[in-house]
Amino acid sequence: MRYNHFKNADADISALTVGTWGIAGANSAGVTWGNVDTEESIAAIRQMIDNGVNMVDTAPIYGDGHSETVVGQALKDGYREKVYLATKFGSYISHYTGKSVRDNKYNSVEREIDESLARLQTDYIDFYIMHWPDENTPIEETMAVCNMLKKRGKSVTLECLILPKN
Repeated sequence: MRYNHFKNADADISALTVGTWGIAGANSAGVTWGNVDTEESIAAIRQMIDNGVNMVDTAPIYGDGHSETVVGQALKDGYREKVYLATKFGSYISHYTGKSVRDNKYNSVEREIDESLARLQTDYIDFYIMHWPDENTPIEETMAVCNMLKKRGKSVTLECLILPKN
């Protein structure tokens, strides 16, 4: 397995990553990859880790949290210690409207990480990633909550997806 050194995180990350959107099943907006077998998904994640993959990427919007739940199950029995875990914030499906929401406000990000930690059955996230910018929230507010989460040990490294303005 080839690894790349992430200098700012002081981490050697495998060139391949376990991406988990496909194991999520349907979300409340009806987006799906089809039928998904949880036990097969857990076995596939563990097989990749056993073969040197050390990064698992997920997000709460993947199957309304189902992907994070499956990842949490897969990382039991010592597998959590073998990987860097990435999840995201700021993008979810509203249970009221069934539509995608972008929300990077302080309270939302704080709520999202607590929900993600519970589903993932861990007490910290290695890479906490802004899934989408939120035009209605100043970046200073978002970074304030991210820095607070880092100080509390809930996240180790903060990452932001920045898209160019059109």
